[in-house]
Amino acid sequence: PRTHSGGLGRLAFVYSSLARSRDAALFCDAFGTILAASRRWRDLYGYESGDVLARNPRLVSSRQHPRSTFRQLWHDLRDRQSDSWSGELVNRRRDGDLVRVWQTITTFRDASGGVAGYLGLTRDMTRQAETLERLSQRLESADRGEQQERQQLAATTRELRSPLLAIVGYLDLAERSLPAEDGYSAAPHLE
Repeated sequence: PRTHSGGLGRLAFVYSSLARSRDAALFCDAFGTILAASRRWRDLYGYESGDVLARNPRLVSSRQHPRSTFRQLWHDLRDRQSDSWSGELVNRRRDGDLVRVWQTITTFRDASGGVAGYLGLTRDMTRQAETLERLSQRLESADRGEQQERQQLAATTRELRSPLLAIVGYLDLAERSLPAEDGYSAAPHLE
């Protein structure tokens, strides 16, 4: 296979810097063959170094995304204007568990403009997704509780309105029809 040493050397340098970052890093050649995977990447997916070298990153595919996702990914990676793709993916660990990640892949080119390789940075979003799900459930629960309170208040208001209106009507009637005796009038009290 043809190699692109200039671009591949730059990519190797960038990878070596990013391999120590908090994100998981993956370094592939122009054919998509894994050349290196950072410790964080291997830990994220449950692989050892020897398990992934010379393999394709598809080994972590969950097959849960439509083909259009990957068509767009490859379109963006080949587009010289962007040379990168970012998006949320659900991948599969070696043990079969699913992992929600934010993936950023960058194309590195050699001096002639050909693809030298790819650098993938992966951030585990599983905990954030779980936290968002819990918050969403709590918000829905609070909304349901608030809606139930409003319905209960409306029902109580409807139930009290008729008797209260009747009482007000009878008090008004009594205020007008009770005569004052011995200088005492009940009208101010009724009012």
